[in-house]
Amino acid sequence: MTTPRSNRHEDRSNTYASDPKYQKYVQLVGRNLQSFDYVQEWADVTAFLTKLSRSFEIYTKFAVVPHKVTVTKRLAQCLNPALPTGVHQKTLNIYELIAKQIGSDELVADLPLYAMGLFPFMRNASLKAKPQLLGILEDFFVPLGPGLRPCLKSITVGVLPGLEEGSADVVNRVVGLLDKLKDTIDEPFFFQTLFLIMITNSEQRESALKYLAQRLPVFTRQEDVAQVCGDDASLMARALAATLTDSKTLVLRAALDLVMTRFPLRTTVFKPKDLVLLMKHASE
Repeated sequence: MTTPRSNRHEDRSNTYASDPKYQKYVQLVGRNLQSFDYVQEWADVTAFLTKLSRSFEIYTKFAVVPHKVTVTKRLAQCLNPALPTGVHQKTLNIYELIAKQIGSDELVADLPLYAMGLFPFMRNASLKAKPQLLGILEDFFVPLGPGLRPCLKSITVGVLPGLEEGSADVVNRVVGLLDKLKDTIDEPFFFQTLFLIMITNSEQRESALKYLAQRLPVFTRQEDVAQVCGDDASLMARALAATLTDSKTLVLRAALDLVMTRFPLRTTVFKPKDLVLLMKHASE
């Protein structure tokens, strides 16, 4: 019988518990975390991050993070948009160092802890920090595949703002990252998640429509919709209806363009009730 990831995670910590060097590792990380209480300006944050990074560099043999809840909380705080880009980059270096050290099993087991700082950072990241963030997501999170399923909505919401970026390199990498999520997790589940985001998160509609404009095929039958959306084809109609009532002109334009180019009204793409819903919102 397969051991649950959470149990393997606990077993790994217990394996190290009797090692005197591991105890020193735990104590060092704990002392460095305490220094955060005395931070008063961004230079102090840099000093704190340098010490914390050194803790992990000294004890790379231990594939766990002591005081992980506090560590990830402090790292998330160090990605505060009020702090300089240099601080953000140093923080991202530590995320990368940790991801390399703990491996994929530990990363999946503690995914919510690392997600709370990394996933929302794209919107506030500088031009210099965005490629570094994308590199971490591409190298360590996307390869988790189905392990990302519980956090698919949060990582998708996190990276969509990258499609608003003026840099073609960032836009292309975000599109590529979303493609990998779609292909490695489950295509219908990915699109269902994207449509749900369009319904519940108005700030991300424009970016979501940009992605859909590049990836949705031209639909001619209801069966075509089912191949993309799975059993809940009505979810796509509700998402499009939500965008057609958005207050932003650019969102309305993009939504109308998507409906006209991907869903020819002369075809039987939508069920009658979904078509009525779209027509109602399009005419408002």
